[in-house]
Amino acid sequence: MNIRKRAILIHILITISVLLVPLGATGVKEAASDEEVSVLVFITGVTDGSPPYETMVEGAEEFASTHEQVTVKVFEAGFNQAQWEEQLTSLVATGAYDVVLGTNPSFPEICERVGRKFPEQKFIITDAYWEGNPQIRTYLFNQYEQSLFLGYLAGLVTTSDMAGANENLKIGFITAQEFPLLNKHMVPGFLSGAQMVNEDITLDYRVIGNWYDANKTAELAQSMVDNGVDVFAVIAGGAAQGLFKVARDRGV
Repeated sequence: MNIRKRAILIHILITISVLLVPLGATGVKEAASDEEVSVLVFITGVTDGSPPYETMVEGAEEFASTHEQVTVKVFEAGFNQAQWEEQLTSLVATGAYDVVLGTNPSFPEICERVGRKFPEQKFIITDAYWEGNPQIRTYLFNQYEQSLFLGYLAGLVTTSDMAGANENLKIGFITAQEFPLLNKHMVPGFLSGAQMVNEDITLDYRVIGNWYDANKTAELAQSMVDNGVDVFAVIAGGAAQGLFKVARDRGV
């Protein structure tokens, strides 16, 4: 297991452990060590091929394997974001889960709407930030710092003589949709990191509009390559497959 995956796994284990200790005014109910706790792991996409989702499921199941009072159900919601809220509502309405565990920057907003209908439901969400709602607890990595390092790497690539690099100082960023963390931290951090290598590097930034349309992603990527981009960052779930194909075909 690589260092990054191990760190995320440890984080997930710690996150789930908060269910079994008193948390006072945090909004998560107090639970004695012998009280049964049911966890719904809600995957906003599919697990296979997604390191964050794979690690979250692994962490939840590992925790349950060593705490017999904890049960875990994994639900894959698929890539159609328009269906996520309805699917989550149906699952929460059963009253079967003490807590919903998820990881997605856009997930807290959905959970807040669902939570209004079910005020006793608790949510724990990683890779996201939300405040002011006692039903929701979020844990966020330093997205600006992560993006800065990634951008610095992109800057090294685009200014190199590596195969696929060109003379243009252009890097690309494709995202499924916009959200505050992306606009305030991730995209600025990515560009700042690249410009630490060369201040003349520019960013070609595109938005797909959903998490599943690989064909549209491929069209955007083709246009960006034609525009001189030779290295990409992508946050697009299943839609990222379109970029990967273009990258193979065009040698970027």
